[in-house]
Amino acid sequence: MANITWQKKITQTDGTAFSSANEAGAAVRLRNSNSAGANSSAYGTFSEKGLGYWYIDIAEADSGYFLVQTFTTATGTWADVAGLDPIQINVEKMLQLSGGTMSGDIAMGDKSVTGVDTITFTDVDGTIAGIANKNLVDKSAAETLSGNNTFSGNCTFSGTNTVTGATNFTADKLKINSIIMQPYIYITHSFGTYGRETEDVNSVIFISDDAWVVVGAQCITGTAETTGNSYIQLERLSGVEVADAGDDILTNNANLGFNVRATAGTVQTGTLNSSYVTLADGDRLGLVLSAAATQLTGFNITIKLKRV
Repeated sequence: MANITWQKKITQTDGTAFSSANEAGAAVRLRNSNSAGANSSAYGTFSEKGLGYWYIDIAEADSGYFLVQTFTTATGTWADVAGLDPIQINVEKMLQLSGGTMSGDIAMGDKSVTGVDTITFTDVDGTIAGIANKNLVDKSAAETLSGNNTFSGNCTFSGTNTVTGATNFTADKLKINSIIMQPYIYITHSFGTYGRETEDVNSVIFISDDAWVVVGAQCITGTAETTGNSYIQLERLSGVEVADAGDDILTNNANLGFNVRATAGTVQTGTLNSSYVTLADGDRLGLVLSAAATQLTGFNITIKLKRV
């Protein structure tokens, strides 16, 4: 609590100091009052300083009007000091300018804190603007960012930076030295004037070295087949499975795959079976021709994969 010490010199009517040396049983007290001088309860008793000076401590939050009264053994009663009107004392709560320990929160009332040298936390979860201090980083030092972090807008990284955990970049694009780095790879396989027999087509076209997911597949023909019914299926091969023994990825044409009788020069877009699009390390992608074709030429398929 912040207190003030109020000191008052009291002089008797004959000009001598009011003190225990001059008056037997001399005492001084402070009573609560109002501006008109109507006193109520006693606030406290002054301590004698000497030579007529008396002092008392007044605590914060006890602001108001006060009356000063004196007592002597001769009078036997308390009496207001003559010529001294009720005094108003305002004691407002304040921070110590020389340091101290706060017992409660400080509300800044939309004001700023400036000129700070060091802020020390006692709790690692104590926050600044909602950020736990344990998560604050030094932007000028080499830092390690972990967990899930979202970067948007224009972000510039310089020096040595280490980023761990899941990191998402806007629209899945990361630009390094003006080159856009994408998480996709494209597998393209083509058949020219051959590719009409099943043994020409049925083969492995990709071996997975990590976890990948097929996110798209398209094909086109130079010359479409005109006789019979023949389809090309994209399949996932696991374990010791060989071509034509895996899981069908395309659901086009009642799960048969791309129709090689479709109009030549027209791109066909694959519809994917989500149950079979994910490849583990060692899985393969294979092509399977359902039946031999006699007119088909210029078949081209492009598969889009994303690392997961």
